[in-house]
Amino acid sequence: MAAASTPSSTVAHAPDSIGPKAQPHDVNEQTAIDMKRFRARCTFDIAKMHNMIDEGSRDTEMRQKVHDIIANDALITEAKRTRPFLSRADRLYTGQALMKRLFDLVDEHDLDYMEFLECLFLVDEQTSYYLHHVAFLPVINAQGSDEQQAEWMAKAQNHAWLGCYLQTELGHGSNVRRLETTATFCKDTDEFEIHSPSLTATKWWIGGLGVVSTHGVVQAQLIIDGTNHGPHLFLVQLRDIQNHKLLPGIIAGEIGPKAHGGFAALDNGYARFNHVRIPRFNMLARFSQVTREGNFIKPPSDKLSFGGMVFIRAQMISAVSMSLTKATTIATRYLHVRRQFADPEAKGERAEEELNVIFYPSVYMRLLPLIAKSYVFGAMGKDMAELYGTMASQLASGNTEMLAEVHAVSSGLKSYVTAEVVEGIEIARRSLGGHGFMESAGVARIYSKELPSVTYEGDNYVLAQQTCRGGLKTYRGLLKDASKRKLLTASTDYLAHLADKKQIKLPHSIEEWRNLQVQTDLLDARAAFHVKRLEILMRSKAEGGQGKTMGQLSWQCQMISKAIVESFIGRRVAAALAPEGLLVNGLDDAGVKVIKNLMNFYLLNTIDGALSELLEFGVIPAHSTDSGAMQSPIETLRLAIANAAQEVLPETIGLTDAFGFSDWDLNSALGRYDGRCYEDLLHRAESQAELNLGGKIKDIFEKSIKPVLERGDRLAKL
Repeated sequence: MAAASTPSSTVAHAPDSIGPKAQPHDVNEQTAIDMKRFRARCTFDIAKMHNMIDEGSRDTEMRQKVHDIIANDALITEAKRTRPFLSRADRLYTGQALMKRLFDLVDEHDLDYMEFLECLFLVDEQTSYYLHHVAFLPVINAQGSDEQQAEWMAKAQNHAWLGCYLQTELGHGSNVRRLETTATFCKDTDEFEIHSPSLTATKWWIGGLGVVSTHGVVQAQLIIDGTNHGPHLFLVQLRDIQNHKLLPGIIAGEIGPKAHGGFAALDNGYARFNHVRIPRFNMLARFSQVTREGNFIKPPSDKLSFGGMVFIRAQMISAVSMSLTKATTIATRYLHVRRQFADPEAKGERAEEELNVIFYPSVYMRLLPLIAKSYVFGAMGKDMAELYGTMASQLASGNTEMLAEVHAVSSGLKSYVTAEVVEGIEIARRSLGGHGFMESAGVARIYSKELPSVTYEGDNYVLAQQTCRGGLKTYRGLLKDASKRKLLTASTDYLAHLADKKQIKLPHSIEEWRNLQVQTDLLDARAAFHVKRLEILMRSKAEGGQGKTMGQLSWQCQMISKAIVESFIGRRVAAALAPEGLLVNGLDDAGVKVIKNLMNFYLLNTIDGALSELLEFGVIPAHSTDSGAMQSPIETLRLAIANAAQEVLPETIGLTDAFGFSDWDLNSALGRYDGRCYEDLLHRAESQAELNLGGKIKDIFEKSIKPVLERGDRLAKL
C-alpha cells in the first residue's frame, strides 16, 4: 500500500496468486478454488500455532480424542442438526438426552474428569449440567469445609446430585448485600430456617433450577438472635431424589423463554422458600461458622463469601472469547470466498472479474480487529485462570492477600471482554451481509448465547465502578505516600506513569509507532489521567474538588474502566510476546513474526480508539510538534495501522484455522473449511427447513391461503 494511503480509502488489490485470471462460470466452484489459494498464502506452521492456543500438544491430543468421540456420535450430531427447528420444550428434552448420552460415552471410553468437561464444552448446548460444573461444584469446593466436602463432593461430582447456585432475586442482582432471602438460626433444633419474606425475595434466573436440579447453594442473609450477619451460603435440597418432586416449603418453576431464543435448553428457574429447615451443618463453613450455641465466627475477609462469583467471572473470559473465535472464523472464511463487484483498477482479463470482498477496507478493517481480539482475549483467559488458581490455593490456607487483586482484575476483564465479544460477534454477523441473518450461518446462534453475558455475574456498568474504585483507592494512597509506588500490582501498575512522572517520546514515524513500549506507555498514560481526574471530581469541594459520588459518575466510569482494562491488557500482551510468553511459546520464527504483527495491529487499533482521550489529556498533540515532521502523530498512526493491516491480511485464513474448529464444531454453512458455502446453504434449505418437508404446507394452504385466494377471486369478479 502506498505511504499516503489510509485503511478506509484504498482497495487492497488481489495478488495474481489469488484466483484464476478468468472467473469460472460456476461460482460455487470458484469459492473452493479461492479458499485453497488463500490458505496457501499462510507463512507459518498452523499446527504449532494451534498448540500454542491449546496450551501444548498434550491438550491438543486430548481435545482431538474427545472431539472424535463426540463428532462421530449419531445422536449428538442429529441433535445438533435439528436444534433450530425444535420447540422450547423439545430443546430442553433433547438437551437432557444429550447429557445422558455423554455419560454413556464417558463410561464406554473410560474418560477422565477433564475429558468429560471437554465433552460438555464440545456439545455446545447450554444445559443445567454446565452450570452444575461452573457454578455449583466450584462453590462447594471453594467455600465448603473439609468435613462438608467429604460429605458432599463425591455425590455432587458423580452427579448423584444435580446442583445450581441461587443468588439473584427478583429485587436484587448486583447488590448482593441487599438480598432478601433469610437464613435464621434456630437454637432449639440446631437448624437454619430458609425463608423468602417478600415477593422480591424470589430467587430468579437460576440456571438448572426450573426443572433439573435436586440441590442448590442458596445465598441468604444469616440471622442469629435478630442480628443480621450479611449474606452467606447454604446447601439446600430442592427435590426428592427418588421422584423429583419439590420438597415441602419450596415453590419453584421455570421462568420461560429468553430473548433471541437464547439458552433454550437451559431451565432458568425461580424459587420461593416457606420456612424451610436445614441442618446447621449445611452452612458452607470454610471461612465462617455458627457454633451449636449460636456464636458467629467471622471470616478473615468479608469478600470471601463472593469467591463463587469471582470464580465464574474468571472462567468466563476464556468461555466468551471462544465464542468470538468461532464467529470470527466463520466470517473470515466466508469473506475470503465471497466476491462482489469488479476491481475498478483491474486491467485486461481481470477487469470483469469480481473481487473477493476481503480486499475491501470496509470489510477487512472490521474483521482484523476481531481476529486480534480473539488471540488477545484467549491469552487473557489463560492469565486469569492462572491468577485465580494461585489465589484459590492461598485461600484454602486462609491467606486472603490476593483476593482484592483477583477481584479487581476479574471484574474489569469480565466487564470489558464480554462487551467487546458481544459487539464483535454482531460485527462479524453484519460483515456476512444478508446471508449472515440465516440461522444456518451460525453467527446469530453464537450471539444469542453470549448476549446475556454482559449482564449475568455482574452487570457491566456496575462492575466498571468496582474497577474504578480499585484504581482510585490506589491513587489516593500514592498521593498520601509516594513510597507506596512499590506496592502497585498488575491491575494498578499504570499509575506508575503518574508516580514516576514518566515522559512519553511521541512517535513521528510508522516505525516509531511500532515500538511496544511506546504503545503500552500511551495506554497507561490515558488510564492514569482518567483516574487522576476521577479523584479530583470526587474530592470534597473544601479540598478543591467537585464532591461527586461514584454513583453520580457511573456513566463516566464506563469509559474510565475501559481505559484501565485496556492498559492492563496492553501490558499483559507485552509480557505474552516475551520469549516463552503465552502468545509465542512453542512457535517458530515465522509464527512469532505473525503474532507480533497481529499484536502490533491490535495495540495500534486500540490506541486509535482512544485518540479523543489522549488528545483531551494532552498526551498526543493534534498537530506535529516536530518542525521536521511532515505529518502529525495522528496521521502517522493511521498510516501505521494501514501498514499493519496489510502485514496481517495474508495470514487471516491461517490464523483462524489455527483455532482448530472443524465444520462439525462451527455448524455453519458460511464457515465451511472447503469454502463451499453456497451449496451448503441450498442443501440445508432443501433438506432441513421444516416447511420444505411436506405435511404442514397443505394444511396451511387449505386453512389459510386458499380462503384468502377465493375471497380475492370473488372480489375481482364484482
